[in-house]
Amino acid sequence: MKRKTLSMFAWMTMVIALSVPATAAAKGALTDEEALSRIEQVPEVHAFILQTARSKGGVKPFIRPEEGSPDVFAFCVGESHATHTVTWNRFTVNKKSGAILVLDIETGDVIPLEQWRAKRPR
Repeated sequence: MKRKTLSMFAWMTMVIALSVPATAAAKGALTDEEALSRIEQVPEVHAFILQTARSKGGVKPFIRPEEGSPDVFAFCVGESHATHTVTWNRFTVNKKSGAILVLDIETGDVIPLEQWRAKRPR
């Protein structure tokens, strides 16, 4: 999978869907690029990327593909500093259904996106 890097302009002009549908395209299983696009369209991920990109000190946001499984694509979302990286959260996208799951950092469980949203502070 090619690493996808977007300019700040591209991030700011990206249209964010209000909700991420859980069904994959009718053509069948998602590609890695389609799965990455689903993660980019999660409003909380988009907000994190924008906030991190605006921060001082050369901090850069990233969405990095990780080793998934035969059924899912996995991604790490975080920030890169000059000396280290910080993981904000991990997401998976089901290759067939397009459903997004999120790592619950408190319990270590992988939970549906809507459940993760309900647990997040407002």
